[in-house]
Amino acid sequence: MIKILFLINLLLLLFSCSERGLEVMDTPTLENLHDTYGDTSDAGGIIKFPECGSNVFYGHHLIPSEFEEGFNKSLADKVRRYDRFFHTFVTFAHGSNTELTISNSSFDKREKLKKFLFEYEGWDLNEFENGLKVTDIIEGWDKSAGLYAGAGIAADAMRYAILRDSGADCKEVMIAKEQLKRSIEALLIAFSIPATHGVVARGFANRMVPGIGKRIETLPLFDNNGIPLPYEKNNGTWREDLSGRYPHLVWEDSISRDMMLGWALAMAIVKEVINDDPSFEKEIKEQLRGYAKSVGEVLRRKRESGYDLEFLDADGRTPLHGYINENNVDGTYIPGLNNGFYATMALGIVAAYAYVSEDKEAHEYLQKVLVNKRRLHKIASEEMKFINMGLVSNFSNYNMVMISSFLAIRYIPIEDVRKEITKAIELQIYNVPNSDRQPIEMKQTLFDVIYAYSKTGGSIYSKPNGFYQKDAIERGLETLIEFPDTPFFDNRIENCDEEEIKSGTCVLIDGTVVTVIGYKGRNGDLITEEPIPMRVRPPSNFHWRTNPYIPNGGGDGTRVLSGVDLRFAYYLGRYLRYK
Repeated sequence: MIKILFLINLLLLLFSCSERGLEVMDTPTLENLHDTYGDTSDAGGIIKFPECGSNVFYGHHLIPSEFEEGFNKSLADKVRRYDRFFHTFVTFAHGSNTELTISNSSFDKREKLKKFLFEYEGWDLNEFENGLKVTDIIEGWDKSAGLYAGAGIAADAMRYAILRDSGADCKEVMIAKEQLKRSIEALLIAFSIPATHGVVARGFANRMVPGIGKRIETLPLFDNNGIPLPYEKNNGTWREDLSGRYPHLVWEDSISRDMMLGWALAMAIVKEVINDDPSFEKEIKEQLRGYAKSVGEVLRRKRESGYDLEFLDADGRTPLHGYINENNVDGTYIPGLNNGFYATMALGIVAAYAYVSEDKEAHEYLQKVLVNKRRLHKIASEEMKFINMGLVSNFSNYNMVMISSFLAIRYIPIEDVRKEITKAIELQIYNVPNSDRQPIEMKQTLFDVIYAYSKTGGSIYSKPNGFYQKDAIERGLETLIEFPDTPFFDNRIENCDEEEIKSGTCVLIDGTVVTVIGYKGRNGDLITEEPIPMRVRPPSNFHWRTNPYIPNGGGDGTRVLSGVDLRFAYYLGRYLRYK
């Protein structure tokens, strides 16, 4: 059986390098899951990728590659500048995504950064200017956090796969590989620094570099009587390294739904990219499997509440926002609630960790309990809650449900379930019938790419059908093209003044006319009737979780944003095939 599957894998790999031969079976049985997921290099063969420098066509992608009609070189060049900024400056502190600071008065530093990005094309700061150090330009680093760090790691994995699978320039492939390896090291920190089975850090910070790490005060897990601290669970407390591996790092606990989702996303895409790549050490793959298995064990365990699908913290408690059970909303259980939002998150997160772990019990739980018994896929497609809430919609919820939907349709090994989640994306999330202010109009590229991919019928178990939602990709590309270039400072943008707000009509700084609704958004935010074009949208550290109808906003211009939202959405579209 293993040999047969290996031969099928190998044949598929020869014709499809981007989403390579994992697309073998539509609904693997519980008995052959290991054969399907296993590293095929262990089955007696070696997976061969194109020779670097060969520059081969490797399939049709949602966002066209340089070998496909419609390739946008200007956009690709901008994303590469963001890649260079990311891996030269952003990851310096702890190997993963964060925001940086450069004071407004540091004109020379800002100018040098721009010259590095626009007048030099390489990756070596010392080659750009002899003796120049990262800390000669950047004045501070913020913390890493799961959603944003995970998106950056996933982007790195997909970028490496794109270069490798197209036989790109050898130097670029090697650089991307080494950068991905460092990203994986950062990913493993989140699972190892709590040193507690199945516990994942919300994020971490570096004490040894300028920035937030030097200002953090930590709290022990327990007081002298063994009672967990803080006494009332909050949304993140800083802790000392419990693993003994990272004395220069501190970590934040109380992982929330969005942060867990980011780490799960990174885990799954990294696994997919490196699984059959012999240049990545077997030990790394085993560590990923082991940590994913431990998280899966926690997720299916019934807690003191009597329910499963709760995250675990190192102090033994459930984090403040650590619930994804379908009977829960914001920590409160309501039997029979059928929360389609949490059901979708549960399917996506559990499927991602089950895929990475290759654990039979994890797949039995996914298929027999969550799907066959509790019908979470039906709850998702029929009873979606807390997403489409009109003027007061929480766009973090939109972001979480879209990424979770992607993980579900990509990694759940049951065709009927994937079809039900596709239905949920179409009718419950992206374009709800008889509703306005829907993602179909929002110009949020990540949503557009995921929606377009859902139409392909593709997954790691099934080949795409040759169709995708082209208009969604066109909308998404327009947003990416308008996305500010790097360095992206969080400068204040004021599209609508007080007179325009009172009148109800606002002329944006690019001349676009919008209707002002007023201070009626979530948390009393000023919002408009029409989405704000990306070219004049206020800055955000992750646009896909930020309200696109807010016309005014931003900071004081000292923070430099990483563009991880741009990189993730772009590389997701470049990586995913429609045929």
